[in-house]
Amino acid sequence: MKLRRLLTFFLLLFSLALSPKVAAVENGILLSGDENAVYLLDGSVNAFLYKPQIVFTSAHGTDQWAKGELVVKTSSGQTAIVEKLLIAKGYKDRSVSQQDIAAGKAVVSRSNDFAILVLAEPLPMSRTVELIKPDQLPEVIRNKEPVYSIGYSSYDNTRKKDQRPRQLEAVMIDKESARRIYDNYYAVGHPNWGPRGASYELIDIQVSHSASKGSGCDGDSGSGFFLRRGDSKIYLGPAGAHSVGIPNCGQPGFWGESGNAFAIEPVYKHLDLIQEAEEIVKKITQRNQDAKTEAELKARQEAEARAAAEKAAAELKAEQEAEAKASAEKAAAELKAKQEIEVLAAAEVAAKKKTTINCVKGKTIKKVTGLKPKCPKGYKKK
Repeated sequence: MKLRRLLTFFLLLFSLALSPKVAAVENGILLSGDENAVYLLDGSVNAFLYKPQIVFTSAHGTDQWAKGELVVKTSSGQTAIVEKLLIAKGYKDRSVSQQDIAAGKAVVSRSNDFAILVLAEPLPMSRTVELIKPDQLPEVIRNKEPVYSIGYSSYDNTRKKDQRPRQLEAVMIDKESARRIYDNYYAVGHPNWGPRGASYELIDIQVSHSASKGSGCDGDSGSGFFLRRGDSKIYLGPAGAHSVGIPNCGQPGFWGESGNAFAIEPVYKHLDLIQEAEEIVKKITQRNQDAKTEAELKARQEAEARAAAEKAAAELKAEQEAEAKASAEKAAAELKAKQEIEVLAAAEVAAKKKTTINCVKGKTIKKVTGLKPKCPKGYKKK
């Protein structure tokens, strides 16, 4: 029986390690939308819109979903094609295979789990986003300032998945408190959170979730964690590094008795990658501007060519109409002249055909000329 339980433990752990990285916020608040919370594919990859053409997400899972053309979508239905995918240098995925577990080499955390999606065209943003700095962490912890994250599908113990954005609220805890929580769980092991004796990386930013305000879980990878300061946001990093003590979206659906800790990959570790992304955006913007200028030039040239062609056609038509008019007038004049000549010629011919007769009356003789001359009354033709 003990062997059977051990085998079941390993199989469950192995299946969780290989499970799809789907978006998930358990028991979160349903939102009408958020301009920074975006997603890819069918909602199975969460992300955070940092700037109109720069999107932050987690690096793990890229071998599964970063194939072919990727499209980032917003809650309002707007889309943008991903032009470039940047993976953080030194990224290393967790290692919880059966072989590593058996050898006592299981590593449950991910190192440098950060990626950037550079968009071909900008998505609309009404507000700028700041990036958290290391020296700001103690104040956030001391003030117990709320930390938020938004995922695009409910994947709780009902397994309901509707691709609608939900927000969770957490609180940041210090690294040593997180260390004690991790050590408690890895001293005994659990299918949701890792095998006994597993090692992990103690990342700077750690948060604790609650059942009443929502939980990030195994499927929440890539969603952005942030602070709200009035109408602005301060971005902390993407979810996905590792966690313990949360229900893991209903698998098996309970909170750990030793509390919980959720590691966030700090964005300030990847400023060089962000700078690289911004340089790429500049090139894309210049390329787009050049393409726009070229298109405008082509359109202007086509319009000018069309106007020139229309002008030439109008001039040709006017010239043809003038020539046709002149030709018609010339033909009419020539016809009139010809007709007049014919009339004169006919008159001359007629004149040549006249005859003269002599008519007498007594001793009086009168000459009558005409085409068919006749003697006047009282005269007789001689």
